[in-house]
Amino acid sequence: MVDDNLDSVRATREALEHQAQHEAWKRRWKRFFIGTSTLLAVGLAALAGYAFSIAHRADGSLARLDGMDRDMAQLSQQEKSTAAKFSIWDTERDQLRLQLDRTGSDILRRAEGMRKQTTESVDGMIRKLQARTDGQVNQLQAKVTSLETQRSEDHAQVASLQKELGQVRNDVARQGEVLTAARSDINATNLGAQRQLAVLRDASDKLLDSTQRNRQDVDRINKDLNNQSMDRFDFEVAKGKVQQITPNIQLHLTNIDLRFHRADGWMFVMPDRRTVWLRKQSTSEPVIYYGHDDGKKRELVLTDLTRNSAIGYLLLPKGTAGGTAVAAAQ
Repeated sequence: MVDDNLDSVRATREALEHQAQHEAWKRRWKRFFIGTSTLLAVGLAALAGYAFSIAHRADGSLARLDGMDRDMAQLSQQEKSTAAKFSIWDTERDQLRLQLDRTGSDILRRAEGMRKQTTESVDGMIRKLQARTDGQVNQLQAKVTSLETQRSEDHAQVASLQKELGQVRNDVARQGEVLTAARSDINATNLGAQRQLAVLRDASDKLLDSTQRNRQDVDRINKDLNNQSMDRFDFEVAKGKVQQITPNIQLHLTNIDLRFHRADGWMFVMPDRRTVWLRKQSTSEPVIYYGHDDGKKRELVLTDLTRNSAIGYLLLPKGTAGGTAVAAAQ
């Protein structure tokens, strides 16, 4: 009897444990199903939002494609104009180099001719002077010898002849100094010709460097135009006068240094009344500043300087025509 009751209790306990495990399994599957359904709903909502954003962005991209086609046409025209300018600069550079070579060759030929002519003239003078001096010395020595052998002449005449011989020797010394000075003049002339040739070569090198800087400057401008769609405003400003180069920007030059190709002045940007200073600004070296509102880059470049004026250009983002700015380079 007791054994039967124990078996019954065990069977009941096992049944209860099995039922509890079945209930736990059902609760786990229920939570998994709810979580999976929630994640699926969230994913579908995110996918719908992303699809709507892509559709809206595609509409904006199609609208920008038309503007990009127009910009590409403008950039193609600017590229053709730049290529034509490069061709003109290369032709002018070759002509100037040929002219400098011809001028240097003419100077060398003239200097060589002057040197040869002066050397021949000096050598002739030396030969004539040497022959004359030798003749005089020989004559004096013959007279002195004759006076010493004859013993009939007066000692005073011998002293006079010796004095005359001393004067002749002094004259020879002075003429030697004159010849030395002439040779120094010849050397100075040759040195001056060499200095002139060095100046011409230095001018040629500077011209080549300037051409290279201009080429690099144009390449940089084309790159900025391609990347940022910039507007270019060319200008020529007189020294000491305020000039309006865009509706919102004024430029004033206070000093121009032609020796070092530098200029001083200031640029006034409206409407926030900000001043960008130009201090010893070199040609082809940009003055960069940024917009106060949009943060985009602006550039002012001086390309050429004269005694009383300067030529250059201003690069602005399309449609700004000045705007407010924050100076980035003084």
